[in-house]
Amino acid sequence: MLFCLLPWIARAQPPAQLNVAAIGLSPLVAPMNASFEPTSAFTMEAWIYPTANTPYAWIMGIDGESNLAYALLMNSEGTTPLFLTSTGGVGSNSISPLFQWTHLAAVYGGGIFQLFVNGQLSASGTSNGFPLAAPTVPFSVGLAFRSVGSPDFYAFPGYAQDLSYWSVARTQSQIQADMLQASPTNGAGLIGYWPLNDTASTTAQDISGNGFNLTVAGGGTLESVPAIVVVCFSILTEMVTLILSSHNYSLPQRSLGPRHHCALFTTIMTTRLRTSLPLSWATLR
Repeated sequence: MLFCLLPWIARAQPPAQLNVAAIGLSPLVAPMNASFEPTSAFTMEAWIYPTANTPYAWIMGIDGESNLAYALLMNSEGTTPLFLTSTGGVGSNSISPLFQWTHLAAVYGGGIFQLFVNGQLSASGTSNGFPLAAPTVPFSVGLAFRSVGSPDFYAFPGYAQDLSYWSVARTQSQIQADMLQASPTNGAGLIGYWPLNDTASTTAQDISGNGFNLTVAGGGTLESVPAIVVVCFSILTEMVTLILSSHNYSLPQRSLGPRHHCALFTTIMTTRLRTSLPLSWATLR
């Protein structure tokens, strides 16, 4: 069965921590502060683990009353990331697979948009000017909010960790150097850094030193799960996917939980035993 783990082992994984947050189930908002207003340069970074393809699922950013300020979100199919602002944006062609971790970095500087996926430049484009400010709208994670508190766009389905916002345009080498670290090696321009390692809390702690703790919208409690659960879920998904592929089936592209994967795995293994088919490395290729 070690063979089943090879694809998972080969992928980049986020820094190890105890918990990860379901940001769509418990959206977060930052304190109203000018530090989050778009300037001539800024960067957003996040590790995401989508469990469904939700169109225009919001990861982080600032919505606006009439025009979006800036945002990192999913596309109209919920499969690839977008970096949008009031003055333009870019979209990646790189799919963010379900039940896998993907690192995203949205960078604006020098009138250029850049979107990095797992440390590699995936899309770039030219801006039509500085993104518009939205001083009455909070920076939010997991779901967009207007100034009156009403939600906008769609909630992100899945988990996230290690979100950050910067007032500088981060370089590719800086992104690559820090994406696997529990805290940035170079904190120049860092406004907020949220590991989302919190549990049973109404806030997500900011470890940047600036004190911009995120608060669960509506006063609820942050929904989180132990990170090891997501790790096991990923490994189980790899096993089920490989076994299904040997039967010319594919994993349904919708939100499935560990119980569904276990049921699929048990059904396939029982069928093999009943038909006395040998289970070998060849069947898992």
